[in-house]
Amino acid sequence: TVSVVTTGLSKTIINTSETFTTGNNVAIGEVVTYQIALNLPTGLALDNVVVTDRMDKGLAFVDCVSVNLAGTDITATVCPPTVSAITDPGDPATNPANPGRQVQFNIGNVTAPTAASTLVIQYRAIVLDVIENQETNELKNSATLTWTGGSVTTSAPEVIIVEPDLAIDKTATPTTVTAGTSIQFTLTISQTALSSADAFDVVVTDVLPDGLEY
Repeated sequence: TVSVVTTGLSKTIINTSETFTTGNNVAIGEVVTYQIALNLPTGLALDNVVVTDRMDKGLAFVDCVSVNLAGTDITATVCPPTVSAITDPGDPATNPANPGRQVQFNIGNVTAPTAASTLVIQYRAIVLDVIENQETNELKNSATLTWTGGSVTTSAPEVIIVEPDLAIDKTATPTTVTAGTSIQFTLTISQTALSSADAFDVVVTDVLPDGLEY
C-alpha cells in the first residue's frame, strides 16, 4: 500500500498570474496556482487523510481553488483549510514572511474506489513583498500526505524570483547661470543590465534645493 501511494503523489504549478514573467520565474506580488494530485488505485482505502503543505519563506497561502475526490467536488467540506505560520530557528515570530506558510487540508477517510481515480487539490499562493525575496532566490513548496499507517512527501518545481533594477540619471542645461535664468533638468530612468522584470507603479521624486523654484 505504501509503495502504491508513494508513486501516485505529485505536485505541480498549473498557472501564474502575470504575463510578463515566463516559465517558473515569478515577480513580487505574483500569484501561483499549485496542484496536489494523488492517484487512488482500485480497492485501496485510506483513513484519516491529511495533506500538509509547507512553503519556503517568501510564499504565503491565498485561497483554496478546488478539492476533488474521485470526481466529486468536496471543496466546501475541506476548505477553508487550516493556515498557520512557520517560524524558522532564530527568526522572530513577528517576521511578516512567516504567516501563511503552512496549509493543512483535512480530507478524512477515503473509501476504496471501484475504479482508479484521483484526489486533486488546487490552491493559490502569493509571492510576498518581503526582504527575503531577492533576485534569483528559489522558493520551494512541499506537500506531505499522511494517513493511518503511513506518509509520503513530494515537492513542486521551485519558483525563481525576478525583480526590476532601475537606474536614474539627471542632467541640467545650462550648468552655469545667473539669477532669473531658467534651467532645464532632464531625468532619464532606465532598466539596468541586472534587471530581469518589468517595473510597475514607479514613482519619481525630485526635491529642489533652496534657490531653485519649479
